[in-house]
Amino acid sequence: MLPLEIQKDLMCDGRSASRICEYWASKLYNLKRPENSSQATYDLYDDEIRVSVRSLTKAGISFQPSKNLGYGRKGTRQDVIDALNAVQYVLVIDLTEYPLYRFIPLRSQEILAENPPASKWGYDRFRKLFSYHYFYWEEGRLDELLHECIDNA
Repeated sequence: MLPLEIQKDLMCDGRSASRICEYWASKLYNLKRPENSSQATYDLYDDEIRVSVRSLTKAGISFQPSKNLGYGRKGTRQDVIDALNAVQYVLVIDLTEYPLYRFIPLRSQEILAENPPASKWGYDRFRKLFSYHYFYWEEGRLDELLHECIDNA
């Protein structure tokens, strides 16, 4: 068994946690994962929708395509806009309260309406902009919200 300390390190780091959460969300919401994820512009899908999965950490959240993240890589605001226009939804995984994880579905157009930067939003900025989605979680209605989003796609 993987030691708890290593599990915590993996699940609090958005880079590793996002892969695990993509798999987890695919099972929770009955969505498929692309066979070749390095070529896809989305992380999850069904016949009608495309979903990007993004991790929210205490450092914030980025909507840059993964290919633009990491040492020596650079992306523009237009890359963010193109990535958000390629999907209907972004499933944000809030990793900030380990071991509690929140799955927060957002319509990509909601994010675009807030003019996301090329780099990232800080944690506090994200929470301020999308705090109403946390209400759904606290009321235990997140599954209802996500299924409503998928049904209305």
